[in-house]
Amino acid sequence: SRISEREYKTIFENTGNATLVIEEDTTISLVNSNFEKLSGYSRKEIEGKKSWTEFAVKEDLERLRKYHQLRRVDPKAAARSYETKLIDRHGRIKNVLLTVAMIPKTKKSVVSISDITDHKQTEEALKHRLDFEKTVTKISSYFIGLTDVDDAINASLEDMGKLSSASRVYV
Repeated sequence: SRISEREYKTIFENTGNATLVIEEDTTISLVNSNFEKLSGYSRKEIEGKKSWTEFAVKEDLERLRKYHQLRRVDPKAAARSYETKLIDRHGRIKNVLLTVAMIPKTKKSVVSISDITDHKQTEEALKHRLDFEKTVTKISSYFIGLTDVDDAINASLEDMGKLSSASRVYV
């Protein structure tokens, strides 16, 4: 049985992710409401007017362009799922996971975007905490080492003191 256009629209709108359709020339031709929320732009401001390149961070743009072109030559040759960063209307950078597929018998691609910013921030916070704990452990072991050295010096001084007092008795 064939799926109706209304059913396709319902699926597109309710995937739970920001979803868009991209033309071969990089123009975004269709977005769902989740992409409106993620980007800060309305559907009317995006569809047929904006290129996906406007949402890419500078350092990832070349890599993403290569994927875009390669995917249209051989859909299996380009990465299907990968992390990148997205710039929203207010210049905020969001960590995202993209999953991209070509629409059969077209040069269009469909892109599903998961905002993983909170996940990445949690991951970074955990990394910083682990780094901090390692540093504290190193500093602690250094000071413990110093305490041991200090104890050894004090013991040596005591021994030297005993020797010198013992040598005075015999002199």
